[in-house]
Amino acid sequence: MISEKRLESLREELPVIRAFSGWSLQHLADLLGLSKCTMIAVEHGESKMTTVYYLAIMKLVDDEMDTNEPLAYAVDILHGDSSGFMISRDQLIEEVKKTKKIYGTKIGCWRIKEILGAWLMNQHSSWSW
Repeated sequence: MISEKRLESLREELPVIRAFSGWSLQHLADLLGLSKCTMIAVEHGESKMTTVYYLAIMKLVDDEMDTNEPLAYAVDILHGDSSGFMISRDQLIEEVKKTKKIYGTKIGCWRIKEILGAWLMNQHSSWSW
C-alpha cells in the first residue's frame, strides 16, 4: 500500500515531472487512458491521486528517465537527493513555475523541456561549458 503522503507528494510533483518530460496534460492523460479533465483534477488536487494512477505515472516516469537525464536529476532533487546540484526541491519547483509563466503553453511542452533541461544541467556543480 502506498501512503497518502506519497500519493500527495506525486500530485505536487506532477507539474515538474511533466515539464521535464515534455508532456502536456493531454499527452499524459492519453498515455494513462484518462481524460484531460481527470488529469487536471488530479494535478490540482480536486480529485484523489489513486494508487493505480500513482503506479502508472511512476512506470511512465521510470521509462522516460532512461533517456532523459534532466528528468532523472529533477526526480532525484524532488526526492531530496540534490547532491551535485546547487538547488533545492523548492527552487526547482519555483523555476518550473517561473519558466511556464514566462513562456506559456504556446511555446510547446518540448521547448519548455529543453529550456528547463539546459537550466538544470547548468546548475550542476560539475557541469562545465
